Amino acid sequence: VVSTQSTWDRGYIPTLLSLGPFVAVNFSVFDFLNSRIYPDKAQHSIVGTFFLGSFSGIVASTVCYPLDTIRRRMQLKGRLYRHMGDAVLTTLRTEGVRGLYSGMAANALKVMPNNGIRFTVYGYLTKMYLVRPAAATSPHT
Repeated sequence: VVSTQSTWDRGYIPTLLSLGPFVAVNFSVFDFLNSRIYPDKAQHSIVGTFFLGSFSGIVASTVCYPLDTIRRRMQLKGRLYRHMGDAVLTTLRTEGVRGLYSGMAANALKVMPNNGIRFTVYGYLTKMYLVRPAAATSPHT
């Protein structure tokens, strides 16, 4: 069987479609929880930041995982879908909604520490290298 799908159809578009929402949900959940747990912007604990990052990664991954599943299935040799919608409908028809989340547990084992470390390191480096404005002194006074 000769594939008529281009590179764009075999996973690139689903990758692009899931990347934006993943980042948006990830940062939104982290910022929301961060502002509720640390409302006064006091010192954040490293462990707390790690767990907030891990949790936000799981939420974002859960929301966006179906597109990742579709992307992977479209890229498999031997499987030919006409387009992304066909892949979604075929998966839903043959496996139900559970099929869209196939492999989610293994993905969680990767996403949780990865995201926790990312937010922890980002927070640490931001505090370490953030240039704070000097005392308000005007050259004209």
